[in-house]
Amino acid sequence: MHKTFGNVSNELFRSVVIETFRACAARGRPAVRQFIDDLRAYERKGSAADAAEAIPPTDESGAPCSLCRIRLWNGCAFDCLLSDRTRKGARLLLGQPSRIPSVFTLEIGEGPEQCPARIAWRRRNEIGVEFLEVV
Repeated sequence: MHKTFGNVSNELFRSVVIETFRACAARGRPAVRQFIDDLRAYERKGSAADAAEAIPPTDESGAPCSLCRIRLWNGCAFDCLLSDRTRKGARLLLGQPSRIPSVFTLEIGEGPEQCPARIAWRRRNEIGVEFLEVV
């Protein structure tokens, strides 16, 4: 079934490309060139999307980020990216920082290393945290 659907999908794509090419040809050579350039751009985007999975995520400055998790006292967890880290704190990138309470446990790495933390500041999609000392 999947193979049949794939063939139908490929045929549909092929017919759309052919009809679009014919419409561009009717408008002249510049339209055909633009259409071919657009197809090449889509092809590059597709291969770039496949390659992006192999590239580690980075923040806006290009610095590498590592995946970490915010664990709440009730067991809920939120995935986030650890952007900057110092001995005393870190900057985390996440979807909705307003949903995060002021104190939580930050789980970093495969281990995971567990760091009690509190929020020092909040911005659009990021928070700054201060690591708390366990007494």
